[in-house]
Parts: sequence; C-alpha cells; structure tokens
Amino acid sequence: MKIYASKDEIYKDFTITLKFGLERDVHVRDYDKILDAFARDCRAKLSQFPRQVANYQTPHPISAGFFIEIPVQGDTGQELGVRLILLEHETGWEFFILLASTLALWLGLKVAEQIAEKAIDSAMKQTAAFMKQQWSGLIRGGVRIDHVEIQTEKKGVMRIPFSSSMRIRSTA
Repeated sequence: MKIYASKDEIYKDFTITLKFGLERDVHVRDYDKILDAFARDCRAKLSQFPRQVANYQTPHPISAGFFIEIPVQGDTGQELGVRLILLEHETGWEFFILLASTLALWLGLKVAEQIAEKAIDSAMKQTAAFMKQQWSGLIRGGVRIDHVEIQTEKKGVMRIPFSSSMRIRSTA
C-alpha cells in the first residue's frame, strides 16, 4: 500500500474530496466509536496509515489517515471493493474519492468507467447514509454535521448545508 505524507501526495492519486464538516470542533479521540460503527455498518475494511498526514505545503495541521475499502454489489452479483482515503480532522471527516474516469484510465476500458461509477456511487451513498443516520448519536456531545465541502485540488471548494433529514439520491 502506498504511504501518503501530505494532502498534496493524496491529490496526485485521488481527484476529489468530500468533507463532512461539524458544527464545532471535536477531539479526534472521540472518533474511535464512530470508526468501529462505520466499519461494521458499511462492512468497510479500515487500515490506518503508519504515520500522520501533513496539510498541503505546511506540516500542520496533521491528520490521522485511513485506507478504506467499502464492498458493494456489482451488476452481476459480484462484490467490488471501492477504495477511499479518510482523513480525520477536528472539524470533521474528509474522504478522498477516485472519479470513475480516473479508475477507467487505470483499467483501460470504457465499460470499466460505467462499472466504477456505479460502485463509487453505491459506496458514497452508504457513507452518506451512515453519516446522516449514525454520526450525532455516536459522537460525544452529539455534535452534528452541518455542512459538506466538495473540493478538488485546483478548483476550490463548494460548501453545501447538510441535514440529517436530507434525502440521499443516487446519480446512477
């Protein structure tokens, strides 16, 4: 497994981030219970990075990083593993996501792009449902997610409100 030392390095392999922003900061040690529930509820495999991840060109703030693989059902019933990277921040969880077109470049097939798109969509839908349904009940103090930030390395950030009553729709 590749070792990432900074967000700059992660953005070389992963195209977009989805950060679930909190209404107020929490201590990252409060995430242990949520990580366990996320692994159980989403059947996700989590592997923590052997070292902390620096923020872009500066060494601080640092984050704990995890490789996450979320199994999803393919069109023919086979199980596919969608790999994400999770960085824990005091301000919320940040998921790094491969775009389907990037994955298809690796595989070299147009059909791979369609399969990857469905798999990524399913994994992100599971993730968003978990965050919507479980987060406030598991985090100490009931801190809510109040926004989501969608970010690319060079094109900036789009910030949208997040509510536990939001409807999660699929793009597939």
